[in-house]
Amino acid sequence: MLLSQFGESYIIAYGLTANVGVFALFVIVGINQACQPIISFNHGANLPERVRSTLKLGLVTSIGSGLLFLTVIGLLSETVAPLYLGENNELVELSATALLFFFYATPLMGLNLVVANLFQAIAKPNQATLISLARGFVFVALGIILLPNLFPKNGIWASILFAEGMSAIISLFLLSMFLRRQKLAVASV
Repeated sequence: MLLSQFGESYIIAYGLTANVGVFALFVIVGINQACQPIISFNHGANLPERVRSTLKLGLVTSIGSGLLFLTVIGLLSETVAPLYLGENNELVELSATALLFFFYATPLMGLNLVVANLFQAIAKPNQATLISLARGFVFVALGIILLPNLFPKNGIWASILFAEGMSAIISLFLLSMFLRRQKLAVASV
């Protein structure tokens, strides 16, 4: 799609974004992998306060990491792109824009991955799958189809931000339902 609609420059900008973005993704996934067994163990041991505290720590660190990455890229996107691309000003500008759009999504990515991870850890596969499919396929596809028509210059870059934003709405809804049920269960004991 990128090549047929936008050309080689967009492919290059996407490649740069994917290569740089993987660093943020690795950090957020690492946070999730650290939280999952702790949440699962404490859920199985019926220790809801520990589940909540680990969840809170995971949310704070993954969203905080996303914000940190966004800040760094926000300040340095015009510096990072030439490191990979040389001095082609048009390509550097396009790649810097692509980087910014991707990194705008990283705090939301942290939220979505932690909440999906929570539901995996407490044996709620339907909720985890819903969030994962929403952010990884459904809303990305919708964004790729709709956004370039609405915003011809940057719509394609906004598709990840759109996907993470829409998925965050689902994540927050499912998380609030979980926390409400957990409070009711604790209150009835």
